[in-house]
Amino acid sequence: MGKKEIVDEIAAIFKKNHLSYDQATSYSSLARKQAEIERPTRKRAKAETPTLIVTGRFLQEISKKGMKQRLMMRMLLFMAFRSDEFLDIRIDDVDLTPGREKIYVRKRKKGQSEYFAIPSLLVEPISFYIETVIGKQVYLFESGPCKRYTTRGLRQMMQRCRDQAGLPKTLHPHSFRHVTLTFLAGEGMNTFKLKNVSGHLDESSLIHYTHTNPEHVRSDLDRMLPKLDQILRTVA
Repeated sequence: MGKKEIVDEIAAIFKKNHLSYDQATSYSSLARKQAEIERPTRKRAKAETPTLIVTGRFLQEISKKGMKQRLMMRMLLFMAFRSDEFLDIRIDDVDLTPGREKIYVRKRKKGQSEYFAIPSLLVEPISFYIETVIGKQVYLFESGPCKRYTTRGLRQMMQRCRDQAGLPKTLHPHSFRHVTLTFLAGEGMNTFKLKNVSGHLDESSLIHYTHTNPEHVRSDLDRMLPKLDQILRTVA
């Protein structure tokens, strides 16, 4: 099989299937190996972090939408999820035990699964939403019966709201992650708690000996995120 046929076959797989991060990485690696193509080494452009004014204006626009869209965008923002791990959350992954509210996030980047504390400002909206869909769907957010949203669908949802509000095209789902992590770091959240929020595996040898309890992280989230929420409500 020639290089063109290999590339065409892999492209067809990508187009037909909604691949996870790990699947996409695996298929890409296999395609490069079979086609004897070296991995690109070009430096990636640094992602641009939206200003709080832009983020606040987006939240004002999304507030005009339905409950599901509003909750999706606020969870994506305030919980700093990567798109794929966010869309893969099942209803059964959500634990709303009072005082211990958390979400099980499976296969974060590099395959690490863990619990993530739900900040108090999202507990009531998530609880109310789940009451309306429990027994009707598997994933927390579905685009159809037992069908999770795709990352493309999430981008398109955000793009429509972004364009309606006349906001920069650089605003995309991953932008929210940068907004919240930058804010939490600036407010003084310590490194280990911040890594629990972000899912990063830097300084892995140190993390191996450090366990961060979601309940401990929540105290910082509950102290910092209401401030971010208030700022975003007033700056736009």
